[in-house]
Amino acid sequence: MLKIINCLKKTGMSIKDIRNYVNLLTAGDETLDERLNLFLNHRNDVIKQINTLKETLEILDYKCWLYETAKKDKNVYNLDLKEIPEKYQNAFKKLHN
Repeated sequence: MLKIINCLKKTGMSIKDIRNYVNLLTAGDETLDERLNLFLNHRNDVIKQINTLKETLEILDYKCWLYETAKKDKNVYNLDLKEIPEKYQNAFKKLHN
């Protein structure tokens, strides 16, 4: 049980919801549907967190590229979208729209 509680904490589940899960678990199999719904909802929350983190990482990667390039060429700040490597263009658009 400690491993699953630790897992839920790492994914940002609130103490209140973890406590609710433990109560449902100790109540027995008649709470299977409630536990399943709790996990399905939390799973959706974790997927949203992952997507947000992926977008954030994309922007961080772009900024790392930008600053590494700027150390060599200060004109990097004046590049048009088509002059930026394709893998960074989406982040550039997010930051400049």
